[in-house]
Amino acid sequence: MADKAKSTSSKKIPRIDAKAELARLEEIAEVNKKIDNLNRHIDNVKDAARLLGKRLIESGEISFGKQLISNSMLHDLSKFSGIEWECLAKADPRTDSEGENLRMAIHQHVMTNDHHPEKWGGVDEMPKLAIAELVCDLKARSSEFATDLRRYVKEVFAIYHNMSLRGKGYKIMKMYMDILLDAPLKKENPLT
Repeated sequence: MADKAKSTSSKKIPRIDAKAELARLEEIAEVNKKIDNLNRHIDNVKDAARLLGKRLIESGEISFGKQLISNSMLHDLSKFSGIEWECLAKADPRTDSEGENLRMAIHQHVMTNDHHPEKWGGVDEMPKLAIAELVCDLKARSSEFATDLRRYVKEVFAIYHNMSLRGKGYKIMKMYMDILLDAPLKKENPLT
């Protein structure tokens, strides 16, 4: 009996490094926020792609609509690793990153994801499927930041990408926006 008492009393209780534990918990919270924000965006893109894809299927573009929905399942997966995770996945999407690493992360992202015009040399050079996913991505972003998609495309996106509103790329984008978006609310009766 004495041996048993001696062995339990000689065991040391491990010390907890409070600073290390706090740092670990903060890292876990940061990672979870980044995952939540990234998943929220991807889910919004998938929702838009599912709606656009189903509407395209209903109009007879069965293979195209199905492929768009399928592509959306892989949307922005590159943001879960490497420099994209470090610089593009954010715990707070309202914060801006800057610097050379951000530029490299953006370059990697746009060059490895078909829905970015930079990969193709401009919107006019993009395949229709990539443009459809681009519209779904912009629709998700417009919802996330409470902006009007059509206005954003005309007033910001087109200028940034040096895209003519009379060009082939814009016409295709407009066609997909028209299919994806419901008619705006009428001013006469805002309660209906």
